[in-house]
Amino acid sequence: MSKHFTLPRDQGIQLRVGVFNVFNGAFARVDDINLRLTAQCRGFVNGVPNGVGGTVDEVCDPAAGLAFTDATKRTFGTIEALHGHRVVELALKYSF
Repeated sequence: MSKHFTLPRDQGIQLRVGVFNVFNGAFARVDDINLRLTAQCRGFVNGVPNGVGGTVDEVCDPAAGLAFTDATKRTFGTIEALHGHRVVELALKYSF
Protein backbone atom coordinates (compact mmCIF):
# COMPACT_ATOMS: atom_id res chain seq x y z
CA MET A 1 0.00 0.00 0.00
CA SER A 2 1.18 3.49 -0.65
CA LYS A 3 -0.06 7.03 -0.16
CA HIS A 4 1.33 10.09 -1.94
CA PHE A 5 1.10 13.55 -0.37
CA THR A 6 1.72 16.59 -2.58
CA LEU A 7 3.68 19.50 -1.12
CA PRO A 8 4.18 23.04 -2.53
CA ARG A 9 6.78 23.75 -5.29
CA ASP A 10 6.60 20.29 -6.94
CA GLN A 11 7.63 18.44 -3.80
CA GLY A 12 6.03 15.31 -2.47
CA ILE A 13 6.14 12.65 0.21
CA GLN A 14 5.20 9.05 -0.40
CA LEU A 15 4.54 6.57 2.43
CA ARG A 16 4.76 2.87 1.57
CA VAL A 17 3.84 -0.17 3.64
CA GLY A 18 4.60 -3.73 2.53
CA VAL A 19 3.47 -6.79 4.48
CA PHE A 20 4.58 -10.36 3.85
CA ASN A 21 3.08 -13.43 5.57
CA VAL A 22 0.45 -11.14 7.10
CA PHE A 23 -1.54 -14.01 8.64
CA ASN A 24 1.62 -15.45 10.24
CA GLY A 25 1.40 -18.80 8.51
CA ALA A 26 4.24 -20.43 10.40
CA PHE A 27 4.69 -24.07 9.46
CA ALA A 28 6.45 -27.12 10.79
CA ARG A 29 8.33 -29.62 8.65
CA VAL A 30 7.96 -33.33 9.35
CA ASP A 31 11.40 -33.52 10.94
CA ASP A 32 10.40 -30.72 13.37
CA ILE A 33 7.68 -32.83 15.00
CA ASN A 34 8.65 -35.05 17.94
CA LEU A 35 7.82 -38.62 16.86
CA ARG A 36 10.06 -40.44 19.37
CA LEU A 37 8.34 -43.21 21.30
CA THR A 38 10.01 -44.74 24.34
CA ALA A 39 8.31 -47.68 26.02
CA GLN A 40 9.04 -49.61 29.20
CA CYS A 41 8.40 -53.31 29.59
CA ARG A 42 5.91 -54.27 32.32
CA GLY A 43 6.99 -57.89 32.68
CA PHE A 44 10.08 -60.03 32.13
CA VAL A 45 10.60 -63.76 31.50
CA ASN A 46 13.55 -65.95 32.48
CA GLY A 47 14.82 -69.03 30.69
CA VAL A 48 13.97 -67.99 27.12
CA PRO A 49 15.78 -70.10 24.47
CA ASN A 50 18.39 -68.09 22.62
CA GLY A 51 18.51 -70.24 19.46
CA VAL A 52 22.01 -71.67 20.00
CA GLY A 53 21.23 -74.15 22.76
CA GLY A 54 21.25 -71.80 25.76
CA THR A 55 18.77 -69.59 27.56
CA VAL A 56 18.49 -65.88 28.31
CA ASP A 57 17.03 -64.26 31.42
CA GLU A 58 15.21 -60.94 31.85
CA VAL A 59 13.62 -60.91 28.36
CA CYS A 60 10.69 -58.52 27.90
CA ASP A 61 7.34 -60.35 27.82
CA PRO A 62 5.03 -58.54 25.36
CA ALA A 63 2.03 -60.40 26.83
CA ALA A 64 2.58 -58.45 30.08
CA GLY A 65 2.29 -55.20 28.12
CA LEU A 66 4.33 -52.11 27.48
CA ALA A 67 3.96 -48.64 28.97
CA PHE A 68 5.07 -45.37 27.45
CA THR A 69 7.38 -43.26 29.57
CA ASP A 70 6.12 -40.02 31.09
CA ALA A 71 8.40 -38.01 28.80
CA THR A 72 6.88 -39.72 25.75
CA LYS A 73 3.35 -39.02 26.95
CA ARG A 74 4.24 -35.38 27.55
CA THR A 75 6.13 -34.60 24.32
CA PHE A 76 5.02 -37.02 21.58
CA GLY A 77 3.57 -35.17 18.60
CA THR A 78 4.64 -31.74 19.78
CA ILE A 79 6.15 -29.29 17.33
CA GLU A 80 9.75 -28.50 18.22
CA ALA A 81 10.41 -25.76 15.65
CA LEU A 82 8.38 -23.46 13.41
CA HIS A 83 9.51 -21.77 10.22
CA GLY A 84 8.25 -18.59 8.65
CA HIS A 85 7.59 -15.20 10.16
CA ARG A 86 5.75 -11.97 9.52
CA VAL A 87 7.66 -9.20 7.72
CA VAL A 88 6.52 -5.56 7.67
CA GLU A 89 8.39 -2.99 5.62
CA LEU A 90 7.88 0.75 5.99
CA ALA A 91 9.30 3.29 3.54
CA LEU A 92 9.18 7.06 3.31
CA LYS A 93 10.14 8.74 0.03
CA TYR A 94 10.72 12.47 -0.32
CA SER A 95 10.86 13.87 -3.83
CA PHE A 96 11.90 17.41 -4.74
